[in-house]
Amino acid sequence: MPLSKGEPAPFGLFRDDTRYLSGWQVYINGTHPRLLASEIDKGFTAKFVYGNSKVGDLPEQSLMLSRDLVIADGLYEQLVVTNFNTHPVDCEIAIVFDADFADMFEVRGSKRPARGTTSGAKIESDKSEPGQAAMDGKNVSMAYTGLDKYTMRTLLRFRSPGVEPTITNATPQSQMPGTIARFPLHLKARESQSIETSCRTWTDARFAGSPYMSGEKQPYANFAEALSKAQSDYQQWRADGATITTSDTALNDILDRAYRDLYILRQGTPRGTCLAAGTPWFACAFGRDQAVTALEMLVMRPDLAREVITILAAYQGTKHDNYTEERPGKILHELRLGEMARLGEIPFKPYYGTVDATPLWLMLVVRYARETGDMQTIKQVWPNVERALAYLDTEIGDNGYLRYGGKPGAALSNQGWKDSGDAVMYANGQLARAPIALCEPQGYVYEAWSGLAEIAAQLGHGDLSVKLANRASALKNRFNQDFWMPEKKFVALALDGQGKQCDVISSNPGHLLATGILDDERARAVAGRMMQPDMFCGWGIRTLSASEAAYNPMSYHNGSVWPHDNALAVEGLSSVGMKVEAYKVMEGLKLAAQHQADMRLPELFCGFPRKDANAPIRYPVSCVPQAWAAGSMFLILSSCLGIKPDAPSKTLRISHPYLPEWLDSVAFKGLKVGDGKVDLRFCHTSDGGTVAVTTGGETYTKTGRGQASEKTRVEIVRNEGNVSVKIE
Repeated sequence: MPLSKGEPAPFGLFRDDTRYLSGWQVYINGTHPRLLASEIDKGFTAKFVYGNSKVGDLPEQSLMLSRDLVIADGLYEQLVVTNFNTHPVDCEIAIVFDADFADMFEVRGSKRPARGTTSGAKIESDKSEPGQAAMDGKNVSMAYTGLDKYTMRTLLRFRSPGVEPTITNATPQSQMPGTIARFPLHLKARESQSIETSCRTWTDARFAGSPYMSGEKQPYANFAEALSKAQSDYQQWRADGATITTSDTALNDILDRAYRDLYILRQGTPRGTCLAAGTPWFACAFGRDQAVTALEMLVMRPDLAREVITILAAYQGTKHDNYTEERPGKILHELRLGEMARLGEIPFKPYYGTVDATPLWLMLVVRYARETGDMQTIKQVWPNVERALAYLDTEIGDNGYLRYGGKPGAALSNQGWKDSGDAVMYANGQLARAPIALCEPQGYVYEAWSGLAEIAAQLGHGDLSVKLANRASALKNRFNQDFWMPEKKFVALALDGQGKQCDVISSNPGHLLATGILDDERARAVAGRMMQPDMFCGWGIRTLSASEAAYNPMSYHNGSVWPHDNALAVEGLSSVGMKVEAYKVMEGLKLAAQHQADMRLPELFCGFPRKDANAPIRYPVSCVPQAWAAGSMFLILSSCLGIKPDAPSKTLRISHPYLPEWLDSVAFKGLKVGDGKVDLRFCHTSDGGTVAVTTGGETYTKTGRGQASEKTRVEIVRNEGNVSVKIE
């Protein structure tokens, strides 16, 4: 990963918004090897194959360098050099490395008036333990003490059988400052030699006084041990959730990649495990992103939702702070753990400037309770729920809406999911005047209040239950009057500070369809309008209609396509019975992913029409992997098939199951309903009139009522825990 000094690029090994390894270059006889092949689809492992450049009498590509990497408790690497000459060869493998301990915001271009101090590399011999294969080497420690007096260290280990490296300052040929580890090798014809390295991080900033301090425990003995543990951990994580297998090979690959992305985006914080938003720039905890991803994955991974619920509760606001926009009961927007955040040079320590994270978190609590029946967790976070409700009461009042803006000093001018500065506008293209009430947070509030009214009654809080139900009903009536655009038969993007509608056709109302805040007729009108050509480009639903003055298919939020935005819209399309249209969106996104080299759905891509391009046009700084993009296909598929676990009744509800012609079958294994599990298989029916449900050797049939049910058969393959399946 070559990096010129001072270049703002996201290369390196990062932890807690700090770059612990800023340079790592491998040389063969003083020259860069030539990359021949790479394999990175496993997520936490990677493999690269190189050939040597011609140097002196050594022919090019007569030496092969194979590099295998794995992320375990650190970064482990195994290099294998093989001599394909017909005679012995003397060569040198050199690794040039450096650690600048730059804060992520420095890497992004921020200039700091002062920095802490970096100590030089400390080198010591590393001897094999008794009983281990002889692999003596060297250990290197590099350290940085920040202005806050916290110390961070990069711990490196270099080993090779029978070869002890020499470690010195880097030579000018590296064109990069740092330290160099040299391995002089003598290779017979067809002989191979291995070199193993490891890089671990240590910090006293986050976990002082905590049992979790990466770097304190002994590292894995070798690369093979680290690889085995990493693979075992992933397989265990996968086994804890449901799986999907479809008849479409490409779709299976997309889902498998998404699972791996979600796994590697999980990371520790001082208060528990979070789900990072995306790499490279946003490998940290976000409130909105975590809540949306957990909602997308709820049917498949309810444990992920539990993690998100508890970590966001742990960082819930407790005080008034205008700099960070913290308020009692408010859910965070963004948590950074680097030196600049700790010192208050940036407000993300954490930062609470978001309008939707709090109602989204409450919405997640509601759906989690309904689909899992885990009332122990709900009771645990109920005090947090009450504080969040009190915060909403303060912000909304008796007859208002959840708003943001209109106050000086905010780090973000727009605080919904479309948070770029030009994302909220009127039909004439002018930007909206704050304070702004976006449409979708009102829907989140409505679903949260409605659902929590039921939970409050269940927990014996009768007065609160009645209050929430009444407030939800009043909000729905008010919203359908104030946000509806009769001429366009659509929901306004937002209301400005004077109550004027931001009268554009946008994707935001798609988030409302599954919340229940819209009247049925208006919900169907919104759903149908979103599938018109100015909104649906063939790859997906655009963020802004192509007919609007502010439309730009290359913009971040004003005409691009976001997979998570589409997933929430598909959930809504399915909820109003538009399964055919929902699958059109799914097919577009599937094809978009197939055009990516890694079969990943990116954070976003440009909104040009599919008929005008062979592949979707990429957005240049899109995060990959990105959490809510990874979770989108799971929500899309479960919504299209109408799967809704109902834990209180121990019932798996399947609403109008439907498969398009291009998808022959979908099989789920290990779907959880409360403490029970069920396996399901959906496939096309031949008679066109029945849905068959098979369990325990018995078959039940239900006459189809409508296009969706008549085309799909549902089979229960396995049932544990007496889960009933109801096809509606």
